[in-house]
Amino acid sequence: MAAPASSVASSSPDDSPAPNIGLGLRIRLSLMMILQYYVWGIWLPMLAQHLGPNGLNLSGSEIGWIFSVYGLGAIAGPFLFGQIADRYLATEKVLFGCHLVGGLMLIAASEFTTFWPIFLLMLIYCCLYMPTMGLTNSLTFRALGEGNQNLFPGIRLWGTLGWIAAGLTFTMYLDYNELGFFRTIFELIGLTGAFESILGWWRETIVPALQSFHALPFVGEPNFRDCLRVAGLVSVVYGLYCLTLPHTPPIPAKETDPIDKRNAVLETLTLMRDRSFAVLVIVAGLIGIMLAFYFACENLFLENAWKRAEIARLQAEARAETPPDNDFLAFLDLAEKVEATGSADSVELENYTNLINNKIAERPLSDREKEALKRIKKIEPQIGAYMTIGQIAELVLMTLVPISIRQLGYKTTMIIGASAWAIRFGLSIVGQPFALMVGTIGLHGFAFGFFFVPAQMYVDKAASEDIKASAQSFLLFIIYGLGTVLGSVLAGWSIDAFGKDWSAIWTGPFVLTCLCIVAFLLLFQPKAIVAPKTTLPNSDIA
Repeated sequence: MAAPASSVASSSPDDSPAPNIGLGLRIRLSLMMILQYYVWGIWLPMLAQHLGPNGLNLSGSEIGWIFSVYGLGAIAGPFLFGQIADRYLATEKVLFGCHLVGGLMLIAASEFTTFWPIFLLMLIYCCLYMPTMGLTNSLTFRALGEGNQNLFPGIRLWGTLGWIAAGLTFTMYLDYNELGFFRTIFELIGLTGAFESILGWWRETIVPALQSFHALPFVGEPNFRDCLRVAGLVSVVYGLYCLTLPHTPPIPAKETDPIDKRNAVLETLTLMRDRSFAVLVIVAGLIGIMLAFYFACENLFLENAWKRAEIARLQAEARAETPPDNDFLAFLDLAEKVEATGSADSVELENYTNLINNKIAERPLSDREKEALKRIKKIEPQIGAYMTIGQIAELVLMTLVPISIRQLGYKTTMIIGASAWAIRFGLSIVGQPFALMVGTIGLHGFAFGFFFVPAQMYVDKAASEDIKASAQSFLLFIIYGLGTVLGSVLAGWSIDAFGKDWSAIWTGPFVLTCLCIVAFLLLFQPKAIVAPKTTLPNSDIA
């Protein structure tokens, strides 16, 4: 039977002696986490660029619905595949099938340019991908055993490293001739000369090979749709790797078991009878709405924050000139109006759209305006790399999660994580300066690592051995399912309603997060646990 959630420890994981876990197993599990989040880390942060004004130019509502697919996938997929992995088929084989077929769906989605084909293919993909997040957790917990749960955060942080690697490598792929993001980093640390030397070597030895590769008819020059193509190819490779993971057989129910015991999904739902478990799940779902807002909006928000800051710098330079260049100032004023509010009359909006075609009204852009436009737009291929800052912070802070749980308990640790979400949204309401907006991304380390990882650990200890996959899938169903669908649709509606008024867009998530913190503080009261044991079939954990 499922353990009552009220018995979950509020301080530390089980202190009983733990068997030794070999380095080989930890490496295999860590590589699994790298690939699991490398795939997601390519397409999710950059999808808004592909769907939005820099790509297919879909409406805010259409973008919101497409972003909701990983929520819809988390609703439709986890219970089915969690039940299959718990009762019928080895987990590693379920992972193999999901990632192999899912990769083909991503590649197919990259070939379409209209809403419905992309939406349906991404929906199928996410129905296959989202369950694998819970299944990789349950496979890891099973392979480690009850006594080694403290090793889970250390293995899970390799998933964060995979996400970081995805953002950085895809940024290099998009901007392979200039490496603009890396130039910015080297300039910040005072190593511009070193970067120029590296860039010279890169252009001489690597760029010609890349140009030959991109000249192939089935490849083409890099663009934002490649976030789907590249992720799809990696997903296929990852699916094949899953066949090498530790054998994790299902635990068949007995014919004499009651119906809620034979069905792992129904048994998992009995955990909701406990108030603290129910509070954790509900609050996690509401925080999932905030997570959806972040993924749907942060990319576009960061792009807008950069452009507004760069336009302001250009205006200051132009206004200091004698005599002033009135045509150039008119060009900048128009850019400022559209980037600041997202609104302009029909003529101005058409003119601003024409900037991409190097003309404004009936005249072509001057060389100065072309150079300014380049400066304003240079952030676009670099956004994915900037967004890895959150995962870099998460990578560092993930190592502190077991210490925080041991010293402060689950409740305080998760309040710290939720508070990081609130601070981040509060600062985003301010909207400037750009450096501060980049800095808020670093709060992701606390926001994700200190909230969602303890929640996963809590749920694992609350569930009996035979329903752990379904319990993890249930949590993901709430966070990445219901929470994500609501969050993505609301984010799309907000973008359509408020344009580029980001203060208005971020106010909703800020208020809701603050209410979640208060509710969690008052209602979540975990107690000590001694989880029941279930005899498992032999598993390959070598």
